[in-house]
Order: sequence, then C-alpha cells, then structure tokens
Amino acid sequence: MTAPRRHRHVTVAGRRVCHRVDGDGPPVLLLHGIGRSMRDFDDLHERLASRYRVHSVDLPGYGGSLPMTAPYTLPELGAFAGRYLDEVGVDRPVHLVGNSLGGAVAMQFAVTEPARTASLGLITPAGFGREVTILLRLLALRPFGRLLLRPSRWSVRHAERTLFHDPAFATAERIAYALEVARQPHAARVMLETARNLGTFRGSTSSGGRNCWPGWSGSTGPR
Repeated sequence: MTAPRRHRHVTVAGRRVCHRVDGDGPPVLLLHGIGRSMRDFDDLHERLASRYRVHSVDLPGYGGSLPMTAPYTLPELGAFAGRYLDEVGVDRPVHLVGNSLGGAVAMQFAVTEPARTASLGLITPAGFGREVTILLRLLALRPFGRLLLRPSRWSVRHAERTLFHDPAFATAERIAYALEVARQPHAARVMLETARNLGTFRGSTSSGGRNCWPGWSGSTGPR
C-alpha cells in the first residue's frame, strides 16, 4: 500500500494502527470520517505541527490500520482513541479534532474521558439529530449496502470529487490511494458494520452511542 507521508505504525490492543506524529507542544488528535483516512488531514496536520504535537490516526479498519475485533460502536471507537493515546504516551489533556464520524468519536471520548479532553474542534460532525445522507442510509440495507461498496475506479473517483467544491483537489494520487484502500479485504465489512451499528435506513439511532449524542451528520454526503 502507498504509505502516507511520514507514517508510522503502533500496536493498539494487539492490532496494527497507522498514524503520523509531528511537531512539539500541546497534543492534538485528528480523527477522520467514515470510509476515509488520516490523509484527509494532511494539510491541517502540517499547519498545526508548527505549534502543537499533532497525531493523525487511521481509525481501526480504515486506511492503513487493521480492523478491531470489538463491535464498531461509538463507545468502542471512543475507547480506541483512549487506548491509542495511552500507547503513544500522551499523558496530558488533548485537543480533539474530528470530522463526521471522527467528530462523534471525539465527542464520545470527551464524555467518557473529560479530564483528558482539552477542547473539541468539530468539522461537520456526526452526532446531532436523526437526519442522515441517503448513501449512508442505503448502507444499512442488506445486501444492497455491500453492492454499493464494490470498489471501482469510477465509483472512487466520483466519491473523491464529491468531497471538494473544486474537483481539482481530487488528484490522481488521492484517487489511487482511495481505490487501494477500498480494495482491502476488510474495507467493506468495516464500513458496513460502522454504518449499521450507528443507524438504520430510517436514520440514526441512539443505541450506537451510549453516553454520547446520537446521530450522524445531516449534511450532503459521507465525510
């Protein structure tokens, strides 16, 4: 697999996790959205690293990280964030920045670990209300969800271009990496488990996030 810039690997709960660490100062943890990877934060990571000790991490089963054995619920993903911070030696309150699913994970961590949370930076976060974009609702339908996730260059290119107002940012390198990740044998299973644990075709459920605000982002697409 093509490696992210200055990527590292660390073992968390017995599973390999891909991450990136740069800079000095107060710790920051960047958490990406469903179906995405820490590469979404490359530019932000580099800007923040001039003032902070910045950690970007691929959530379990996404990007270069192996899937976890626990269910893909918000409590489990929030606990993963804590175990990651323990493993890399972050022993002071951390600034959390989360996009979409990563925002919900950040909120879950803040609720269960308030003493370890310095601040929350939420970018179109999941976690407010029942409204869910149609694509994510369709993933909850069996077996239609798995058909939607069959990787192809066309579908990956389309998905990357929908993320940017300017399609020029959906570079050939981004598309190639997204296709490579989507073709991993566990990729579709992890995304389907995440989606189905947090919502149904009718929208988000509160069962996915005990001690956290229920829901997904009510915006225009997966992030």
